[in-house]
Amino acid sequence: MKPRPQYDFPLFVRRQTWEEEPGQAPYYEGIFDVSLNGIASVMFVPAPARMVWPPVLPRNAEEIQSEDEARAISIALSRFAVTVDDTRAGTERSFPRDWSESGAGLLHFVSAAQFATLSADLATLADERPSVHSGWKISEIADLSVTQFLLNWLVDSDRLSQDDRRMLGR
Repeated sequence: MKPRPQYDFPLFVRRQTWEEEPGQAPYYEGIFDVSLNGIASVMFVPAPARMVWPPVLPRNAEEIQSEDEARAISIALSRFAVTVDDTRAGTERSFPRDWSESGAGLLHFVSAAQFATLSADLATLADERPSVHSGWKISEIADLSVTQFLLNWLVDSDRLSQDDRRMLGR
């Protein structure tokens, strides 16, 4: 489905474990990929045990061997990511993505309590509509914490390009 500009855009939620090979999928437990109208993606990633800054790809990105590597690669490949850090909650940092033409990545920090709430919403949404083609209209899930978070932090902000905002009806 080709995205078209719409204010009540679709939101698609996928568990990252569904996207990985069976042998590596368990390392991606708790990571969610959220697509806004198919044009902007946000990765929700539990906190790595040790945050390397800036996020870098593991030496062998094809052979992930731990949750920390899976989390690091999920953040490093993201244009937008959300992770847990109680001391930095409410702040964000940009990081280079030299390999990408779409520019730097942006990592937003939330508290452990907020991440738990957002993750619970994401798990419910992903499990209720697991097909990559079955999304939710924003109006259908407007009362969820994750919807309000995405609208306030990303959609209704200047973090997206003007073209992306237009595709989200803004």
